[in-house]
Amino acid sequence: MERDEDKRVDNLKKVVLSLEAGTRPGASDLTPEPVSWGFVFGIGSEGLAGFEYALADKQEGDSVEIMLDRETFTEMLGHLCIPLSLEGIDEGPVYLKVGIERVEAADQREVIRAMADASGCGDHCCGH
Repeated sequence: MERDEDKRVDNLKKVVLSLEAGTRPGASDLTPEPVSWGFVFGIGSEGLAGFEYALADKQEGDSVEIMLDRETFTEMLGHLCIPLSLEGIDEGPVYLKVGIERVEAADQREVIRAMADASGCGDHCCGH
């Protein structure tokens, strides 16, 4: 049986999230249903992105709401390429409801692949 520590968001853990986006706090009017997305936490060459800081030390089953402002969007996401299209949203922030669905140890292949993908992004999300 895994300890609670094993289910905590931390460096080199594979984190699977449920994402919903809205134009105001608590809303999910930009996503018709939750979007599942996984990534390896803490592999960015520039350190943790703001998005990752918001998830740090949270446990599997926790949820957070993160505001993505247009001016700080790239800085907040850093090397991460979330699978949500925000095209067509003219102004105002986007509010992400982020549920931590699963936290597990990432295997070596996942870590290497994630590091290669992150290095290909440079300082912006390229949408790959």
